Amino acid sequence: MVINKEAWKLDDKEWVKARRAEWKEYEYNLKKIITLEKDDFPHFKSYFLTGNEDGLNGFLHSWAESRMVIEMWLHGSNDITIFKKIANKYTEIKAAQNFFKSNVPPTNDYKGVSHFNGKDFNIYKTLFPLELRRADYPELDEEGYKEFCFNKHLNLSGLFASFLSRAEVMPYDYCLLLVPFWREAFINGFSQEDKPFPKVVAYFYSIYDDRENLDDISKNLVEQIVEVLNDPAIPVEAKTIIESVRKG
Repeated sequence: MVINKEAWKLDDKEWVKARRAEWKEYEYNLKKIITLEKDDFPHFKSYFLTGNEDGLNGFLHSWAESRMVIEMWLHGSNDITIFKKIANKYTEIKAAQNFFKSNVPPTNDYKGVSHFNGKDFNIYKTLFPLELRRADYPELDEEGYKEFCFNKHLNLSGLFASFLSRAEVMPYDYCLLLVPFWREAFINGFSQEDKPFPKVVAYFYSIYDDRENLDDISKNLVEQIVEVLNDPAIPVEAKTIIESVRKG
């Protein structure tokens, strides 16, 4: 069943014309992410252009592990409430999460505004939590949860550093959504065993101190990061390291 088929404004000639023009960008990005057989194109294109249920069923049958993301991506709307209805059709979200994350390379090799044609943020928000909450991980004991947070803290620190080091800005990089998640992971998972931490702090502050020369997106990200590094709630051990780094 096609969710919210009204999103395809087929009676609006201008909308239809614009939609047809957009297909080339979507087609290019699809080819960068998945290996499409010639017989797949009519299904993808039919669903994209008209919301055709046969087209939807055709590619859902062929692309089991990625179908949830593709259904959202090629939908006639970019409304997160519609995306959540699509997600509710499926019983398994892990495959969709893996497909999405594995197909957002740190390069600008895409057509249009982003890898998922401007839908990246809303797809991410549908598939992943934006906040880290202890109650969401009841299977972990306290030691396990701390280790989980520690690993998330390291991973996200790396994603932020990678974003800030690129020559070209990717305005729909999902890491831009995750400073609040990183804050909680940092506070709950920081460890003295985090050997790279002083270098990471020094790097973030070097970017921050030169922020007036940054683009607005990068500037906003590094300001959020430094706000967390100055947060009174972070562990005392982390504060000591940050103060030492700042003093040189």
